[in-house]
Amino acid sequence: DDEAADAVQSLCESLASDALGTDGALSDVIFGGDELASDPVRLVLTGAWARVQIARKEAVTPAQLAVLAGVHPSRVRALRGAGEIPGWTDTGATGRGAPPCPAKAAQRWLSARGVAGL
Repeated sequence: DDEAADAVQSLCESLASDALGTDGALSDVIFGGDELASDPVRLVLTGAWARVQIARKEAVTPAQLAVLAGVHPSRVRALRGAGEIPGWTDTGATGRGAPPCPAKAAQRWLSARGVAGL
């Protein structure tokens, strides 16, 4: 995961920052102020960084989880609200104010959806 993290950071600094017009800050490149990574470069980098975070046992956002699952972030939030992502407990916060998904819950849910290599 450290090598993958270095690779993502390097791509953000050398390729994506120029292509996307940012200063190369990882969060700016990956999310670009948008919840949904519609740009192909951002989409790949968001998915790669989400995998790094899960490998490091770090929580991921609904947008990151959505990229890995191939669905819209609103769908991930709806599934979370319905209790269909086991291990992602409801703290009373909803929508975009909800806490990120714990890595273990994300890994289990993605594995059940057929996402390999996590």
